[in-house]
Amino acid sequence: MPSSPPPAKKSAKISSSISKKPEKPSSAPVTAIPSSPKASTSKPSTPPTTPAVTTNSSALSPISTGYMPSLPPPAKKPKISTIPYTPEKPTQPGPTYIPTPKQLLATIITKDVPNIEFRTPAERATSLLRLGGMPLFPPARRDWTGEVQVKLPGDVLTKDWPPQGWKDMTPDTRKLNWEFIAFQYEQVSNHTTVPSRAGLLDKYNMFALPGTSPHNKIKDLSRTIMKNRYYMYENLRLIATGGIKPDLSTTFMLDMLKKASASRDKSTDHICHDFDKAGIPLRLDV
Repeated sequence: MPSSPPPAKKSAKISSSISKKPEKPSSAPVTAIPSSPKASTSKPSTPPTTPAVTTNSSALSPISTGYMPSLPPPAKKPKISTIPYTPEKPTQPGPTYIPTPKQLLATIITKDVPNIEFRTPAERATSLLRLGGMPLFPPARRDWTGEVQVKLPGDVLTKDWPPQGWKDMTPDTRKLNWEFIAFQYEQVSNHTTVPSRAGLLDKYNMFALPGTSPHNKIKDLSRTIMKNRYYMYENLRLIATGGIKPDLSTTFMLDMLKKASASRDKSTDHICHDFDKAGIPLRLDV
């Protein structure tokens, strides 16, 4: 009787047949894994190498070493000088202010202080009219209503003014006497040219008697110039008498006329000065 195979071989066949059975598909969902990009074919650059640092026991912190080095002493602050400033005493005493006496102040007039004008516009206009500024404007008329007769300066035929009995004269006769005395002074002045009739009467306007016939109706070639002098004279007269309220333009005009008066005709100044010495006032009402 044949012998039976050993039991180990049978069990090996059974295990191989079990391993050959197809596996059942799994019912769990399969998740797709994204594919990674392809690596670059270029060679990666070599990263910079950090040099090795050799550590020294003295460079370690005091906490790691347990050793506290000694600190240098603090720097000393510079000392600030506290010496107080004492100003030097002057070797000589300064000037002492002495006020000007009132008596001396009373003697100072405007012409002693150039470039400064202390007078009012009315006073400045009166000063300009006292002597006149021919040919821009004539001198002011005088008040001959008193009983005073003035001895006339110069080599003229008429020695006194006003003429005797002038109050009984007609306006035209008064004007004729005025024109006659003006012509006498113009003759002795040795001027090469004689002004027109209107210009002659304007130049010697201080001889005009009250109630004299006006000469503004004279019609000649100098009528325009005569009208200019008349309006300038009227403007100054109104400023002097307060008929015009002065403003900035008034100041400018007075400054300009003052400078222009330096080149005026001064041949009649000596007559006006004699009238002032005799006390003949200005007549600025007309």
